[in-house]
Amino acid sequence: MFGKKRSSPPPSLLTPDLIQLIVESSGELRAKNATATETWGIGTADRWSADLSAGSITFHFADHSISGPVEVLGTWSSTSGTWLWAWANETLPLGVTGASTATKSYGDAHQMEALSARKLDATESLAEDLASVTVELSGLAGMYRAPTDSGYLSLGFSTFEKSP
Repeated sequence: MFGKKRSSPPPSLLTPDLIQLIVESSGELRAKNATATETWGIGTADRWSADLSAGSITFHFADHSISGPVEVLGTWSSTSGTWLWAWANETLPLGVTGASTATKSYGDAHQMEALSARKLDATESLAEDLASVTVELSGLAGMYRAPTDSGYLSLGFSTFEKSP
């Protein structure tokens, strides 16, 4: 990658317990997302849209759409090389930050600073790992990485309803 060197979080943030949780959660997320692709076609939609005020996400296909509740897990910035937890993002409606808030509580209770720090230096891979932990801890059915101009928004989902 060209440009400014990205920093990683201090090794102290990646405790053995957190690394184990990431390994388990990442594997679970891969399986959950494979199921979501098979069942709902997530990842093959023509486009997507979200109404964060209503707490919903919609995936649009050529012949139908699917909609369901959404949780914002966090945002990763390729510009700054940082991860910002959704609970710390004051621009988001509180109704879509419950999963990230639960992850913060887990991090507080288990002394896992990477789960409870508002914002941290993170590679794209670490950001996805942190989001996978949130999916697992919150019992979500999967995650969609919504591209932005400067990174992506991690969106968790549970169920969908199909409409014409």
